[in-house]
This record gives sequence, C-alpha cells and structure tokens, in this order.
Amino acid sequence: MTPDWAAKLIEFLRLPTKLVAVICLVSALLTFLSPDDLSKLHLDSLQKEYAPILGIVFLVSAILLVLEAVIWVYSILMLLWNRYRLSNRAVGLMDELDTKEIAVLREFFIQGQFTLQLPMDHPVVAGLLRKGILFFVGEIGSGSLAGILVPMSISEPVKKRITYEYLGLPEGEPTESEIEWVRRNRPEFMGELDRRQRLHYGFGNNW
Repeated sequence: MTPDWAAKLIEFLRLPTKLVAVICLVSALLTFLSPDDLSKLHLDSLQKEYAPILGIVFLVSAILLVLEAVIWVYSILMLLWNRYRLSNRAVGLMDELDTKEIAVLREFFIQGQFTLQLPMDHPVVAGLLRKGILFFVGEIGSGSLAGILVPMSISEPVKKRITYEYLGLPEGEPTESEIEWVRRNRPEFMGELDRRQRLHYGFGNNW
C-alpha cells in the first residue's frame, strides 16, 4: 500500500502549473509575512497552527516550479537547436538536389507564391520534406489524382540562398524557348494540379 502522504504528494505533483504557482505564492505569503500583517487579513492563526505544513508546501511547490521552468527552457533550447541543425543540413543538401527536386522548388517562383499545395506522397516531394528543404504549412490534406495535397513552403534558410540561376530561370523577360524549356521540365504532377486549379478557380498557370 502506498503511504497516505505519498499518495497526496503524487496528486500534488499532477496539479496544473498555474495552480501550483498560486499555491506556492499563497504558502509563501503565509510563511514569510509577519504576524502583524497576517492579523490584518485575519490569517495569523493559520501561520501559527500550520507553520510546518505551510513551509513544506512552499518548498515542494517552489521546487516543482523551478523544475518546470528548467524543463521548459531546455525544451525551447532543444527546439531552436534542432531547427538550426536541420536548417544548416538543408542548406548543405542544396548542391545535391537533382533536376526533379529543383523543378519542384522552381514552381514556387514561377507561380509567385510562398505556399503551394503539393502531393506529400509523391517521391520527389517526400524527399524534399525529409531533407528539410520543404515543410508543412498545414496538416489538412485533400485527395487528388496527383496524391494527397498538403500546403507546403520552402524553409527560410534555403529560400534565402535560391537564385534564378540555381533554378534555371531567366532574370528578365523570358524568351519563347526559355518558356518552352520550363514547360517541359515542370514536375510531372503539375499538369493535374493546374487542371484542378482551372476547375475550381477558373484559371491556371501560364507556363
């Protein structure tokens, strides 16, 4: 059998952080305020009668809050570190992308959009997600002949290093031959996505 005090301690440790903070504050006031100050609030009898319990409650709640703060700071630092590591890894992989992967990135620029709906289960798109080049903007997907479409965007560190030359795009007004080259080298699933766009919105991409 679990001792009664141990069971109560376990229950206390399960309390929400905000409630623990309130308990810590109240117990601190009842412990450290002078009897004269507490008498004005008619709480001086609590300090006399429950002083040991108030001290224990204050110590336990204060330690619990400190641990919560340490865990929170650690989780934030780990999140930032992982983002930094993944961003550097994604930038380092830019030189290793094949023509099909670059074609997917090119779509963001020729369509002039920061976010595109792309088929998450397509091998090329899935590879870019795995490498950290692309990331999900939303979690709700919709079915299509091209696959499950989910809003995605290019990670910011990668986007900052992408140039027109890298994408094989002209910096000025494209010639007919350049437009034709882009059309021939678009991702294979873009035909279906353009068809859906025309069907739902009445217009599609001009490339």
